[in-house]
Amino acid sequence: MRLRACNNGVFGQDGCTGDISEGEACNTNACPGYSQWTQWSICSVSCAGGTQSRERACLSPNRDCVGPSFEERGCNFQACPYWTPWGGFGSCSETCGGGVRVHSRRCIGGEPGSEGCEGASSESSACNSQNCPQWSTWGPYSPCSKTCNNGTQERLRYCDGGTIGDAGCIGPASMTISCNPQACPYWSEWSAFSDCSTTCGNGVRTHDRQCIGGSIGEQGCIGDNSETVVCNSG
Repeated sequence: MRLRACNNGVFGQDGCTGDISEGEACNTNACPGYSQWTQWSICSVSCAGGTQSRERACLSPNRDCVGPSFEERGCNFQACPYWTPWGGFGSCSETCGGGVRVHSRRCIGGEPGSEGCEGASSESSACNSQNCPQWSTWGPYSPCSKTCNNGTQERLRYCDGGTIGDAGCIGPASMTISCNPQACPYWSEWSAFSDCSTTCGNGVRTHDRQCIGGSIGEQGCIGDNSETVVCNSG
């Protein structure tokens, strides 16, 4: 820098306008030394201990900077996330007809999907694919146990694919109804014998009975409906 003075006056007056000083650049070469450090690099691993680094440039023309141009430090010392072993499968959602059962695992030290915990946290599998128990259709009624006087007849069904009492097979396996409620046929009392057909010389006399509620020969009306005996044989 150089200076000048205003002789016989004051700066700013005519004859003394302009700057009182004037300077020019000198020693424009960069001063010896380092640039600023760069930002730390991304850690080499996300967990279990990695490294990161930074560097700086020596600005001296003679490369005579003092100190390191590169630094490294540890990072991300926390344990890596990991899956627990799979748990046991739970109960099947259905007892028959096709259900699912599920087992799961947990991500320790992180979230599912993070490094070390790739994949699903639960799995399912099919179970109890067999058909559900169900009743068959009713079979036909059996013949009536009696032909008269209130018999019974029965029909049956079976539990297909299970045991009576299972879901789908609740209720009775047999059904009984009454049948043939009418009274059974029966013989009336014998009537009195008729008069002898002759007064002498071997005649006959008869008596009979009626089948009530049926026909001769049916159960309850077995046998003859009339009898004949000899009379006046003396």
